[in-house]
Order: sequence, then structure tokens, then C-alpha cells
Amino acid sequence: MINRFITFSIFTVLSLSVTPALSQSDPYNGYSVRHFTDENGLPQNSINDLLFDRNGCLWLGSQVGLVRFNGSSFKLYYPDDKPAMESNVVSLGKNDRGYIYFQTDDHNLYCYPGNNSHYLSPVNTAILKRPFLLNARKQFFDFTHFLSEGPAAEKEKRKLIFRDLFEHYGNFYAVDSTHLYLIYNDSLYYSDGRNLLQLAGRMDNLNPFQYLLLDRKLYVLSRDSVMAAYENGQKVLGAEAIGGDLLTDAATLRRSKAKFHLYPCNKTNHLLAGKKLYRIIAGPNGGLRTVFLINLDFITNISAVEYNAGLDLLLVATHTEGFYFLRKSKFQVDGWSAALRQRTARHLFGPMALHNGKEILTSTFIFDPAGKFEPLKDSAPIWHRCLYIDKKEQVWSSVYNLPRRLNTKMDPMQVFPALDANVIDYKEDENGHLYCLTEKSLWLQEADSFRRLSLIGQPGPAVNSARGPNESFCLVGPHRLWIANVNGLIEYDLQGRTARNIPEMAGSQGQLSFTGHLRTGLFLLSPGPVLPHAPGQERIPGHSPQFPGRSSRNHLDPL
Repeated sequence: MINRFITFSIFTVLSLSVTPALSQSDPYNGYSVRHFTDENGLPQNSINDLLFDRNGCLWLGSQVGLVRFNGSSFKLYYPDDKPAMESNVVSLGKNDRGYIYFQTDDHNLYCYPGNNSHYLSPVNTAILKRPFLLNARKQFFDFTHFLSEGPAAEKEKRKLIFRDLFEHYGNFYAVDSTHLYLIYNDSLYYSDGRNLLQLAGRMDNLNPFQYLLLDRKLYVLSRDSVMAAYENGQKVLGAEAIGGDLLTDAATLRRSKAKFHLYPCNKTNHLLAGKKLYRIIAGPNGGLRTVFLINLDFITNISAVEYNAGLDLLLVATHTEGFYFLRKSKFQVDGWSAALRQRTARHLFGPMALHNGKEILTSTFIFDPAGKFEPLKDSAPIWHRCLYIDKKEQVWSSVYNLPRRLNTKMDPMQVFPALDANVIDYKEDENGHLYCLTEKSLWLQEADSFRRLSLIGQPGPAVNSARGPNESFCLVGPHRLWIANVNGLIEYDLQGRTARNIPEMAGSQGQLSFTGHLRTGLFLLSPGPVLPHAPGQERIPGHSPQFPGRSSRNHLDPL
């Protein structure tokens, strides 16, 4: 019944929509697509790079300066040592404090510290000669330690290496604040903080190689193969094919003479082979595996690819046609016609909530069984993350780190004080206590505020492997929560206020999420197979880690 209602309602919504769509028989492998150009507010269509900051704003490196997009409007920033509108920003990055750095095509490095100034001063130039560089992995790195360590006879060589890296900023890969790999004179080096070790000698065919830093390992790639992998300066892997979907497509890609381009960014890395986009993850036995995402043959002159895991939002920038948002469509029901699937591809739907089994609430509109479509006046940015309806029929949402309480008409009723990070989701227990999870912590709602219960997403004696943002959570018993963190699964005892790692999922990489019901059992969804958890069960059944192929599904649709 719900599916029939949803199908009818979607037809109603789509018939009223005037959002332009790209015409294609296949709805982009299930992705919804939105295109941004100078016709809908973008200052300029030549985008070289893009980056999300910790507050959810999108930063764009354009040929006319640094651009910030907050979900509804664009704002332009300029270097103060260049004429306005003449600043070609070629790369972006950020440091541990969240400051945004950008580099222009003349190798000058600038910083936006968040003071809202339109004009920004350089932090490094050829004249300033400061020890700061930004690399192609969006990493800001301070070379002070690198330049000061080592024997006296080697310090002059280190200076020459740094000057070369200033001109070829993409040629270093920082493992942490002291350990890094770098390319100098077509040779691969490793610095452990004190010693500078040459790992691979000069090679005539080194130019086609691309380098991927993943889980402290540096992979040397050539087209669809790994040529070598290094860890702590030691070679740990020889030549082998990259596994997964790319291996399946390898013969076709070779026949078409497809070009390969790597788009690395922290833990999420993408490989564009021809027009096919793959995500790369660590595979078994230290190798690499891939999963096919989408054929980008409808996008030309691709310059950068970025992914926001928390929002499941894929971004593609171009040199000539602005940039694109792509998100897996939540409105996908088995049995829908091709025409309906294509129509849903026009919309970048965000979170949804079902009210009383009838109305469907979204972050941008409400529709009911009668086919009434009601757009919201107070529509949040496109990366609005969650909607939750409690037992009192209050709707809980957020804008970044600000919890919001709404009524079922989606009218804002109360905005709460800012929490310590972006809000992930809400959950209510059987006693009516409302819990809120942010990327860093677990909170309990009390009157007009939220009280922090635990720093779940931060390293500590009870949760040593949880060193990244939280992603989702659920109740698995009267006094227990399971919290999915980017590095594993954590169980939190609400009575004892203690947290512990779930051993079977320790060190898991990639997104974890939950679905199901406490009465029928809970399913943990990971980049591997779906893992069942029966009510009252203390342990996750053992499983063999594997990467899903195209025929597998590592998520369940909310409908």
C-alpha cells in the first residue's frame, strides 16, 4: 500500500516540477543529478577543484578566485596580491584545524581562516620561501621538520627537494606530520622523520605512474594495475591487477584505449577509466579493489571528483561546464517503469520521514495520499542530513551542528544551541528519551538544550580505534546503542555510560549503517555483506570480508 501511495505521489510531484533534467534512457545508474553553472549563480564555469569543509560548505577553485557554496548561494574570495577576477585557483586543501587553503597557478599558497574577509593574503610564495605546501591529496603540510632533520651533508639535498616540490606540488604524499613519500628527479623517496630513503631508482617509464596513499600504504599505479606498494618505507606488494569491477572491465577498457585518472581525497578515492568512475578501497592481501559507480559520459572536461560520505553525495567538477551534484536516488522501487525511474533522476532527494504511515516529509516538500504537493518555505541546504519523528509527533532535523525541532507541517518551532559537530541523526528510546548523534559525540535532549553523554567519535581508552567521524546509530536493546564510526562499530551502554568496540567490526573501513526493527532483528550494512543481528544477540555472526560486485547490494532503500 505504501509503495502504491509513493508511486502515485511521485508522479504528482514530478508533474509539478520544472527542474531541468539531462535526457538519458538510463537514469545515471540510480543517481539523481543536479548541474550548477553561471546560469544558476556560479560565478564562473571553469572549476579546477572542490572540497567540503567541516561545516558542510562546499569550496570551489575557479579561474576567478575561491568560491564558497552554502547550499543556496555562492560567495567569491580573492587573493589580495592579485587583481580581482584574475586568480586561477588550481587546488584546494585543509589542515587539522579546518582552515581552507588554496593554491593559484603561479604556485602561491593562501589560507582562509574563517574571518569572512573577501581578500586573502598569501602564506607562501617563491619570494616568501616559507616551508608550507599543499599537495594533490588536499593535504596541507609543514616541511619545517623535514628541512631541519638529517645529517648536515644531506640538508642541502633536502632544500633542493623542497624547491622542486614547490614547482611540482603534487609530488608528495604525507602519511602523518613527519612521515611522507615524495618524488624527486623521477625517483621515489621516503622520509621517516629523520632519514631520507630512496625506494625506487630513476625509471624512464615513471611518468605514466600515479600514486595512491591509503591506510598508510603508498600504491604505485599504472592504468588498471598496481606496480608496487610500500608501507613504512618497505616494499610490501609487487605487481598485480586491481581487483573488483575494474578487473571485469579491463579488456574493454584496453580495447578502447581508455585514459586513467586518479582522484584521491583522504579515505575516499576514485579512478576514472575512460568515462567510467570507480571507487577504490583496500582489498584482501594488501591489494586494491574497485566498485563501479556510474558512467559519466554525459559530463565533459572533468577536472575533479569529491565525495561526502556522510551525505552520500558525489561531486564532479569540470573545466568548462561548472560542476555536478550526484546522489543515489532514494525513490527507487522494484517494478517502477523506466519512464518513472528517469523522472526521479531529475531530483536530488534528501532525507525522508513517514508520518502516521501516510504523509511523506522531506527536507524540501511534503506530499500526501491525495496527491497534494506542498513545497516548504524554509527549505534547508541540499546536504540536509536527517529527519526524525518522535512519539510526540515532533520532527527533528538540523542545519549543520544546530539541532532543530519542527512540527509535522515542517514549520520550525525551535533552534537549539550549536553542538560540537554536524548532527548525524536522532533516536528515541521506549521511555521517550531523545538521543542525538553528531560526528563526534552522543547527546541527550533535556528541556531547551542537549547534554553531551560521551565523546564517541574521539580516541580514548575504551574506543581506541574510533578515530574518525560517526556515521549512524540505532537502539539494539533497552539500554544499548550501536554507533557506526568510519573505523568500526561501537556499543554504548546508556546506564553505565561506557563504550566499547565490537571486535568483529574493529578497523572496518567505509560507511556503516543500520536498517530493520528491534522485534524482527537488526541488519548492519557495511561495504561487505549485510550482517544480521537478532534481538538480544550479543555478537555479530562471523563473516568473510568481501567487496560487493555489481550484482550485490550494500544498502537497502528506505522505502
